[in-house]
Amino acid sequence: MSLIGRIASGLAHELNGPVGVAISFTALARETLASTEGKDLDPDRFHKLSEYLRLIEDAGVRARSLTRLMWSFANARPGAVEDFNLTDILARAADLATPALKAAQIDAKREERAHQPAVAHADPVLCLQSLVALLLESPSALPGGGTVVWRAAPNSDRKIRLTLRAQPWGEASTSPWAIPTSVESAFRAQGGSIQATTGPGERGHGVVGHLPAGDPASAAPEEA
Repeated sequence: MSLIGRIASGLAHELNGPVGVAISFTALARETLASTEGKDLDPDRFHKLSEYLRLIEDAGVRARSLTRLMWSFANARPGAVEDFNLTDILARAADLATPALKAAQIDAKREERAHQPAVAHADPVLCLQSLVALLLESPSALPGGGTVVWRAAPNSDRKIRLTLRAQPWGEASTSPWAIPTSVESAFRAQGGSIQATTGPGERGHGVVGHLPAGDPASAAPEEA
């Protein structure tokens, strides 16, 4: 795991340079094009070129965001227990796992109605590592692809509850979610628990976990 982290850290560092250059020069090209107001191009070509440059810039910004996230993930070390917003950690885990999940035709998204503060008291680095590992096992629940819908919310027993639901494409069935032993151990070590769940029939498999709740006033606001 440490070797993978070192490789990922180096890769992220190397990618950040050329991606930054691409973003900068694309922005300059857009500014130059805008300053000419398309005088040498017909309006249709001017707007098309502007849109192409915008798409390139957006892709570059996304790539830079992922490389920075990967660098941070690879260099983070568990060991500090604190209050943090579990929703933010789930969002980061989903971003990190997305490239691998796309290959399995799986999307990961936040449940639309999940807007309650979800401040947990645990190790945020260990939680992030565990949730990435958990999401990477989602193809076990969605062998034909689909969507993982996630949320975090406070429970009535001073716990923060997190759920991951497998939603297949169309009428396909789901399968039991394979939870890595390391993830189970990490949750137990932090005073929490995690287990696979089964929905009605052959659909609705997922995961439910619990972590100790923190003080909502002590955590930073949820990231946009």
